[in-house]
Amino acid sequence: ASCVQVLCFATPPEPESLRHQLIPLAHGFGVFIDRNTVLTNRHLLGNPETHHYFVARAEQDSDDPVVLVAAEAKVFDSWTDLALLTVETGQSFANFPADPGISAGQKLTIYPTLQAPHSVTATGEPYLRPTVDEADARFDLLASDSLYQHGGLFRFAMDHPGYKSGSGVFDEQGRLCGITTALVPESPDIVAISLDRRLVDFVQKMQLGSLPDYGFLGVTPRALSAQQRQRVASGVQVIDVITNSPADGAGLRFSDVITHINDQAIDNSADYFRGIAGRLAGTTVLMRIVRGALHEDGKQREFEVSVSLSKRFQVTRRPSWSVNPPPTWRGLTVDYPFSVPRTQLLTTYIDPAGCVLTTDIQIESAAWNSGLRPRTVITAVNGTRVHSPAEFHTLANQQAGEVVTLTIVDGDSGQAVQIGVDPGLGRR
Repeated sequence: ASCVQVLCFATPPEPESLRHQLIPLAHGFGVFIDRNTVLTNRHLLGNPETHHYFVARAEQDSDDPVVLVAAEAKVFDSWTDLALLTVETGQSFANFPADPGISAGQKLTIYPTLQAPHSVTATGEPYLRPTVDEADARFDLLASDSLYQHGGLFRFAMDHPGYKSGSGVFDEQGRLCGITTALVPESPDIVAISLDRRLVDFVQKMQLGSLPDYGFLGVTPRALSAQQRQRVASGVQVIDVITNSPADGAGLRFSDVITHINDQAIDNSADYFRGIAGRLAGTTVLMRIVRGALHEDGKQREFEVSVSLSKRFQVTRRPSWSVNPPPTWRGLTVDYPFSVPRTQLLTTYIDPAGCVLTTDIQIESAAWNSGLRPRTVITAVNGTRVHSPAEFHTLANQQAGEVVTLTIVDGDSGQAVQIGVDPGLGRR
């Protein structure tokens, strides 16, 4: 693996200009995580539909010490500010700094948790002092439209004003443990994304060309007050439960206290959000709940509950994008039921026992001509309950060329209705 420079252009530069002065829209770094895939920051890369990307490559026995190699956009994920670019297989980047923890063809190797005082170094940016002076930093510069509003960053001191995003950060054993992402306002420091094991799950999904689906539980948490902590030492109070959300289906109530998620102690709202939105939709989490502790006359009891997460709806300033769009079936696209804004969703029609939501339907397709429309809840395929888009496609594709019966929730009555989708109804 190698650290490389990443450049973004509004128009493709002429071949001759690649050998002289370059004025890209954005310029940063990236790190190879397999033979032809570069991991970098999403915020460097602009619009994948219109912009053009290159990575710098050392050229031996040439008048030009560095040439640029065209790269293709693969996945841009704004929630994590991570992106993948691909370059032509067979290009050589051996002259750039090597990461001894990763080699071509190996899976991404990640340091599981970065805590001070482990030493780290960042390739591509030689002015970083190898000291972590704050673990789990949070900064306003990444705003409220990313996972990192809830932490998950670590902070470097920097000795030089020059800075580029996307540098690989490696631990003392040479293992990739982060990627630099932003400057700290009014400070000589920078912050880096901590590539822990959950982030690795996201990156591995991105390597398949798909955007990760991030977890959604369906509660509004609030930190415990000092007085409440006299009753429950740590946790967050549930102050709202969304109707028919995974939390509702699991029986969570107002004033319940969530103390642990998968044995990880929850001390504040940031811990809670990282524990849920830092996991993939469809993941089952085990939560420890304390009920009745915040009521003067309540009987306190503690119990555990398993919940399968739905998908979080996200609004980000920079759109996410992937080379592989969501799959369609007979003109129909489905997703998790909470993947759209709640203003576009009648939650009373969501079935907590399992369902998917139609998010897009091609006009004059078989699904359209069968009467299906966007924002329709589908609970079953040929009588079998569906819990995720993947399950829907597995079941629906088992009867190629045949009529498939979908059980939907009628938008007027709220009753279950069966609709047959005949492939012969599609526009030819």
